[in-house]
Amino acid sequence: IEKLASNLGLKKMKDKVEQIRTLENFMKTSINNKSDNEKPSIGSMLKKNYGSMDQITSLYILMFEYLEIPHELVVTNSRMDAKIDPDFDTWSLLNDYLIYFPFSGKYLDPINYLYRYGMVPFVYSENNGLFTKKITIGDVSNSLSSVRKIEATNFEQNYDNMFATISFENGMKE
Repeated sequence: IEKLASNLGLKKMKDKVEQIRTLENFMKTSINNKSDNEKPSIGSMLKKNYGSMDQITSLYILMFEYLEIPHELVVTNSRMDAKIDPDFDTWSLLNDYLIYFPFSGKYLDPINYLYRYGMVPFVYSENNGLFTKKITIGDVSNSLSSVRKIEATNFEQNYDNMFATISFENGMKE
């Protein structure tokens, strides 16, 4: 963890968002998500450039703990499959991870290469998730969990700009 943080220059960065974006860029351009029965160590995963969803998410969590970036692990599912009822234990539905940053109110999808910090697939928004936060008292660590709504991203942050140069050949009808 220390070596990776050092190689990426994360400890030198003062801005937590810059640290998150730098780590995410490295992870999503260097490590592939591969379902495998093999459970390599973090060092082995970094050498092989692939890991399972659980391993990749674990590496993010370990890095955020090392960098002292406040975060909460969110376990959820696609709202297209089923809505999570906060009053009924439906833990068998929980099979996808997000990471929530309370200081910014934004999420990170640890394995979806199409989405970056602040944006998550729409199938997770407006759904409930199990938010877990690590609590340490003395030498004992545990997690505090609560079911909360995953808020949708503001529409002003969700857009595409396309710049195109188009030329028509002579004789082409309008």
